Amino acid sequence: MRRRHRRHRPTWRPNTYPKGRASNARDSSAAAPGHDFERRVAKRLEELGWDVSLTPSSGDGGVDVIGRCGAAMLVVQCKDWANPVGYSAVQEIHAARDLLRASLAAVISANSFTKSARDRAPHLNVLLFTIHDLQPGCHIDRTKEGDEIRARRRTQNEAEAAEQARQRAAWEASARRKAEDALAEEWQRYDLTLAEYDRRQAVRGDKLTYIGLGATAVGLGLIWLGQSRPWLATILAFIIVAIGWDHVVKLFKQQPPCPPAHARSGARNESPETSLASDATFGAERRVAPCIHCGELLRLPAGKKGSVTCPSCSKSAWYET
Repeated sequence: MRRRHRRHRPTWRPNTYPKGRASNARDSSAAAPGHDFERRVAKRLEELGWDVSLTPSSGDGGVDVIGRCGAAMLVVQCKDWANPVGYSAVQEIHAARDLLRASLAAVISANSFTKSARDRAPHLNVLLFTIHDLQPGCHIDRTKEGDEIRARRRTQNEAEAAEQARQRAAWEASARRKAEDALAEEWQRYDLTLAEYDRRQAVRGDKLTYIGLGATAVGLGLIWLGQSRPWLATILAFIIVAIGWDHVVKLFKQQPPCPPAHARSGARNESPETSLASDATFGAERRVAPCIHCGELLRLPAGKKGSVTCPSCSKSAWYET
């Protein structure tokens, strides 16, 4: 009898890699050379005067690198293949150029192209290059144009920066004038109030004299009336004393007006940006600064360093006092 030999079955071993580790490692190792080649192509195009951007790795429509130089737009497909690149790559970049409305389309290979690709590319107006063909003087060299565009862009940026600086200086001058005008109006109101207080102080002495003479006359009349009707004299005395006391209290209750906030700690002509308010009415030491949005005067605590919201325009700005 023949002995049947059992077929050797390989023993099953569990995958020692975590889920997705092996496949991702193979994909990344296979994709890394392609990304490196795209970055090399992008660097060469930047040296030739193009403003280059890389497309995402998926969903790029066959376009790996996009270059712009003024109104010109270049779409590039990169092929880091060991074998010659065929006609299919030419068709893909031709369709992508029409889709993106680019002015130039090129296929850049690490090695070479097939005869079919070289023969049909000129009919589709697609340029074929190897990585070594991207040298100054090639068909897509835009070094001079790129330098001119960058120079114009730099000049434009400098002009815009100068215009912004001029506008900010004009705005700061306007805000400073508004703050000075507001402080001048505040001082004018203070001067008028102080003049009214001085006038009332001058009149107070005359009023006290008249009150004294009237009180003497009323007292003599009450003495005469108290001899015949003492209860009526007492009631009238209380009423007259209350009225006279109220008038005297009102005269002596008048207080001088409070000067503007920035004048409490220094000279009258002190700048609103550096003025302090150390009066007990306002509590801690404060500074007066105009709002950069509406010009409203803000009384900020000394040593403030942060964002402050204006109560008038409800806009925030950075202040440092």
